[in-house]
Amino acid sequence: MAGLYLGRLDQAERDFDAAERTYRAAHLARFAADVVHNRAMVRARRGDLPGALRDFRDAEEELAHLGQDIDVKIVARAEVMAMAGLHEDVVDELPAAVARLDAAGLRTDAAEGRLYLALSLMSEPGARSNP
Repeated sequence: MAGLYLGRLDQAERDFDAAERTYRAAHLARFAADVVHNRAMVRARRGDLPGALRDFRDAEEELAHLGQDIDVKIVARAEVMAMAGLHEDVVDELPAAVARLDAAGLRTDAAEGRLYLALSLMSEPGARSNP
């Protein structure tokens, strides 16, 4: 993660690739899926929004299959969806995730989700939400 936060995207991608291989070899699918999610952020910062959204989808599907909560992951994906201009999709997906985050006491994550929801509503005047 340090490479990602420092803008060293090549290093971050190499680190995430190595971590995913290690976790998969150790049969730690949950951690491998988290790494795929993190690698999506590298792709997003590079401007590869389709690749980022594909990695988010793959990570979320794997985590959901493992019975893991994915609402925090949905919020991260919503940021990239908004960057890609997919505001109606953000408006469709975020309200339920935000409600579940609130119910779980994850107020900061819920607030971040509300931010992306509001930005998408402002960017897509025809979009409607019932949060």
